[in-house]
Amino acid sequence: IYVLPPAGGTPRLLLDNAADPRVVSSGHLLFVRTGVLMAVRFDPRALQVAGAPVAVVQDVMQSGGTMIPVSNSSAAQFDVSDAGSLVFASGGVPPPANTRLHWLYPSGRSEPIDEPGRELLSPRLSHDGKGIAVAQFGGAKQPLRLYDVDGGLWTSWGGLAGQVAFPVWTPDGQVAFNWFTNGSSGIHIGRPDGTALREVTAGPRPRIPSDVSSDGKWLAFVESFTPTVLDTWVMPVDGSAPPRLLIRGSFGPTFSPDGNWIAYSSAMSGEEELYVDAFPGLGMRKQVSSGGGTNPLWAPDGRTLYYIKVPLRPDAMMMAVPIQPGSPLGVGAPRALVRFPFL
Repeated sequence: IYVLPPAGGTPRLLLDNAADPRVVSSGHLLFVRTGVLMAVRFDPRALQVAGAPVAVVQDVMQSGGTMIPVSNSSAAQFDVSDAGSLVFASGGVPPPANTRLHWLYPSGRSEPIDEPGRELLSPRLSHDGKGIAVAQFGGAKQPLRLYDVDGGLWTSWGGLAGQVAFPVWTPDGQVAFNWFTNGSSGIHIGRPDGTALREVTAGPRPRIPSDVSSDGKWLAFVESFTPTVLDTWVMPVDGSAPPRLLIRGSFGPTFSPDGNWIAYSSAMSGEEELYVDAFPGLGMRKQVSSGGGTNPLWAPDGRTLYYIKVPLRPDAMMMAVPIQPGSPLGVGAPRALVRFPFL
């Protein structure tokens, strides 16, 4: 928890390992720490706490077990009236999900990949298909895992304290990822051996890398405009220009292999659907999916666009849409490939 003086200035750390603060009339600051409602004396004039925090209520429901950083807000379900009445929802922090990686074959058969650890999210294959980068949650000491497909060996990206998520490969074999540390959510790029690590962009709101163009020049990422709305931004990978807002209210941007198109999901129609538009200039938007669509991925030849219909449901399907490159872009009818009961 940080405090900012009313006149402005630099935020100052008030409490570590704490979230969702509320100042109450008794002169206390209430906050939640891993599902426990805590209280500590607070001086609103000096903006200082006094004494050690004490536990008030156990098992307060708190967002913190989810593996999706945008939803992992640490928000707690409680409130206090001016008269001092407290209301809360019980439940604590949800337990971490038990996820594993799988190969999925065209027949619909899936085959698990053995890995040292669970709670894995957002796996991405390298451009040559020889590596997998995946984030590991649940307080992992090695939050970014790397898999050698040919050798079947796992390694870890060392020295990354904090929360790491959503790795994305660059064409030259580097990895971009979201790194939340010291109160800032930034995107970093480096080599899998941990060298040449640099920050590309950072801000107070979560910034999640989504794709790097096949020529290695452009990075597409999403940023949370509000807790429920994401926006697509683009910027040069080399940091030679600042990020620019590309598409408001969109997520999952993915560049076509030739770099002339960008696919993304948006709820502009009232339902999450998949769209394709020209890049870098927009103005040729076409809806690709029907009945819902997220998580777009292009085939290497750019002539098929894959996506997931109604994800996170038992009836979720992986879909394929034929694409005919050109101007205007030719878009065929979506067809179902296999059932997709995965994250």
